[in-house]
Amino acid sequence: MQDALNKSYRTPPFPVRSICKLNLPWYQQLEKINGKNRPARPLRSNQLRATAHMSFRIDYLDSYDHDSIAAELRRIAALLNKNSVSRRDIDTHGRLNSRTVMIKFGTLRRAIEAAGLTPSRFTKATDRELLQIVASLWTITQRESNRSPLSWELRKYGFPLSARTIATRFGSWNKALTAAANFLPNSAPSADTPPAPTRERQSISMRKRFLVFKRDLYTCQICKQAGGILELDHILPHHHGGTDRLENLQTLCRPCNQGKSSSLQ
Repeated sequence: MQDALNKSYRTPPFPVRSICKLNLPWYQQLEKINGKNRPARPLRSNQLRATAHMSFRIDYLDSYDHDSIAAELRRIAALLNKNSVSRRDIDTHGRLNSRTVMIKFGTLRRAIEAAGLTPSRFTKATDRELLQIVASLWTITQRESNRSPLSWELRKYGFPLSARTIATRFGSWNKALTAAANFLPNSAPSADTPPAPTRERQSISMRKRFLVFKRDLYTCQICKQAGGILELDHILPHHHGGTDRLENLQTLCRPCNQGKSSSLQ
């Protein structure tokens, strides 16, 4: 039985080329025929000429410092004609992978900002960053309409996040506004704080404006109409000795404030 097995192992299941007359088992002869032990064939002359005119593309970075990675992100954005890049863009068109970018910068958003690009999404933002966005939006609406911002105006002015993100983080949009008002560096003085000795007129902070509007329920204190364009008015004007304390401020609509001017109420 063993002799029959040895004979079947030595005999190939199909004919072997007759030119292979080596004293080797049939499976090693097949390896010889299939070219596993053949030396590398030298290049032909036409192949050498094609290699001489071939240009090699460098598909890696020489350095992986922050400046090199930022330059690579700008190259990808210019290649795709975009002002931002995603992880898929980096993995598809970049000379490094997105994982390396996130390891170097912590988050993809920080890398995009370091490259001078605009983040398409605002993920993993801290409370301070969200409040800075709300404060920036509030500055715009305060300058244009003299009021607090509405949630849908985030998209109107091109901020890279939704109002739901802010409302979820702080509980509601109004709570986010309150937190942003407390976050502003120019905080309102308390009622017990004595007036400053200087008589130079200073701009009123947005936090103080918000507190006055909220106290007056966003209603004009003369015509008693709510809404519209609201303005902050000094009950006792500055040139009559009035201060910027909360008890000397009131909410007026624009027509009433223009009619009142600097007269005493």
